[in-house]
Amino acid sequence: MNYERDRAWAEVSLDRLADNYHKLSEFVGPSCKVLCVIKGNAYGHGAVEVSKELERAGCEILGAATIEEAMELREHGIKLPVLLLGPINPAYAALAAEQGFIVPLIDAAHAEELSAAAAAAGKTIEAHLKIDTGMSRYGLSVGKDMDGCVAEALRMTKLPNLRVTSVFTHFAVANIPEEDAFTRRQMTLFRTFSDRMEQNGVKLLRHCANSPGTLRFPEVHYEMIRTGTLLYGFNQYGVVDLEPVMELKARITQIKRLDAGDTIGYGRLFTCERPTTIAIVPFGFVDGIHRAASNKACMLVNGKPARIVGKICMDLCFLDVTDIPDVKEGQIVTVFGWDHGVYQSAYALTDAYPGSAPELTAVLGTRIPRFYLRGGTIVARD
Repeated sequence: MNYERDRAWAEVSLDRLADNYHKLSEFVGPSCKVLCVIKGNAYGHGAVEVSKELERAGCEILGAATIEEAMELREHGIKLPVLLLGPINPAYAALAAEQGFIVPLIDAAHAEELSAAAAAAGKTIEAHLKIDTGMSRYGLSVGKDMDGCVAEALRMTKLPNLRVTSVFTHFAVANIPEEDAFTRRQMTLFRTFSDRMEQNGVKLLRHCANSPGTLRFPEVHYEMIRTGTLLYGFNQYGVVDLEPVMELKARITQIKRLDAGDTIGYGRLFTCERPTTIAIVPFGFVDGIHRAASNKACMLVNGKPARIVGKICMDLCFLDVTDIPDVKEGQIVTVFGWDHGVYQSAYALTDAYPGSAPELTAVLGTRIPRFYLRGGTIVARD
């Protein structure tokens, strides 16, 4: 038995990843690019292998949070343009230009520093204007002073050694229908700013649709969308048939038979009300699952839900398998994914926090190896 799959591990389907990319590309149409967000180690899926597959699939641009994330891609031979979603220290202006990184401009002072650093290095950097339409994160606050922000942005586009090609913003509540009035205000502010820039002779590529915005508001696809969660199959909206890319497995290390009245784990949070069979599974909070799922969430054993009982430990948790036949030490448990024809979503676990499925995959511990499959065969591991 492979020791790397003796404890807990993730399986990432490159076929599903490529298929999701192609379905999203088809959904938005040929005039709209799909920027694939690989920040946070590709939401825990593994940025390098994911980016290699996306490059093979025809992706034209990636999105990373930091220059360190982008450099990891270059160090592994990935040549696609990378938009840095957060601002960089001007000291790295020359590096960004050399590596083909696109930087965000968040205000005139930041842009001036980047311009001066690029000029000193004899480089020109591609940049996208970031505007804040209500998220209250990076960018020009166009909802507070549209005229002032347009004037500031126009100055930024004239700075030497910066090539400003695009404008973007981010939606705060595009996933919440009850908040659609707020999202539509963000959309209006973005459109107004873009139009004002064009009226002043600066026509920019536009992108504002995140994953929920892409599915719920096709009128703002514009020239590019940015998708992270949809790419990995986290889709609570329907519309496009996308499949989860990752499955998470673990292996039962011991089975114990307890009596009524016995307690389980730290704090004795679970008391057996009957003779109980528990399976000890080596997947704990250091591996990514939140302790709040204790006594609430389930994993799949032989295709049947087995509840987590007792407090989740750092390295393991306990499953009640009393009513599940033929459970044996050494067999595979499905944390999320397919098991004997039954599917459990990562949301089934994170709804107990409450949390989100992308949150769970993104924080999977470093001791969880990722195996990459194509056609059902392992082709790489992280």
